[in-house]
This record gives sequence, structure tokens and C-alpha cells, in this order.
Amino acid sequence: MVAREAAARYASAMSDTPPLLLGATGFLGRQVAAWVPTAEAPDRLDVDLEDPGEVRALLADSPPRTVFLCAGALPDADPLAMARLNTRLPVLLVELLPAGSTLVLAGSVAEVGGRDVHEETPRRPTTAYGRSKATGAGAALQIGPTRGVRVVAPRFFQLYGPGEAPHRLLPSPGARRADGRAAAAVVGAAAAGLHLGRRRGGRDGGAGRAP
Repeated sequence: MVAREAAARYASAMSDTPPLLLGATGFLGRQVAAWVPTAEAPDRLDVDLEDPGEVRALLADSPPRTVFLCAGALPDADPLAMARLNTRLPVLLVELLPAGSTLVLAGSVAEVGGRDVHEETPRRPTTAYGRSKATGAGAALQIGPTRGVRVVAPRFFQLYGPGEAPHRLLPSPGARRADGRAAAAVVGAAAAGLHLGRRRGGRDGGAGRAP
């Protein structure tokens, strides 16, 4: 709910130009596309986000006032793709957007690292994926103010919902049960790596459902 309201608010604030959504075919991007139906979303086959030249061409004629970056390399991607999409792309967007624009980055708890984390936990990523995301977001947040670009970088914790990859924790038991296989073993194996931190007062960034 919070993410949905924030997405709509950023889009309406820049209503003179349609927002641009990068990564609209992904798990989170599909939800943002539903929340912000006016967003323009280029097909991933039309724009190679790993190619800086194509990104520049996309923004050259009529740069948007709001960009939602939901595209990125996943934890199982090769290091070069992580560097191009997670680290360099956010910085490139900041450099290309005009002053007064807003860039919304889809972050990850992997940027923080560790197990018992909360909003104020210092960033100490422990994986290549987490480091690539943290470096890109950190650089964009640092450069943004010098160029008059507002950078918003929420970090999502345990997103789930329709469209989630079938191998993840919640979809996998149902899929196995449909195939006549034991679901309990899947839950046990997947949950072995799931850690729930201490509950704190007020709203936190724990599990977030993408409806």
C-alpha cells in the first residue's frame, strides 16, 4: 500500500510529462505499471538498458520528469550485468535527467547485508548483488543533489505476490502440491534461509506484498 501510494504521488506530481517505467515486464515493474497506468514503458526488446547509447537515445528527445527504475540484474546474473544495470545505470540516469526530475530506484535488503536489520542498519552488503545495488544507489543519491535531480531509493524486503517466480518460497509449495509432490519439504528447505528480525514499533520496511 505504501509503495502504491508513493508511486501514484510521484507520478501525479509530474503530470505534465508521462513518467517513464524501466523494467515494466518484471515482477515489481508489473505492479508499478498497474499503479501508474499513465507511465510509458518501452519494451525490453526495443531498448537495451545495458547499452549507455540506447539509454541516452531513449531520453534524448523528450526526457521524462519522473523515472521508475525497476530493471536490474538479479543475484544469479553475471558480474558484468550487475555492474552495468545495478551500478552504472542509476548514475547514468541521474546524469541524463534534467534538473527538477525525480528518479525512483527499486532497492533491495541485500544492500544492507546481515540478518538482523532495520532501517538504520549501516550498509554492509555481503554479496556481489548487494554490493552492486548499494554502490549504484549510493552514487545516485550522492550525485543527484549536485544536478538538481531528486533520487528516492526505497529498499524492499521480501516482496511477494502474483507473478512471483515459481521457485521462490511462497509459490513453490503450491506448485509441488499440484504435481503431487511433498510441499512440506520445500517449505522447510526454503524457510531454512529465512530469518525474521525483531519487531519494532511503528511502520518498518519488513515484508512487503506486491498485490
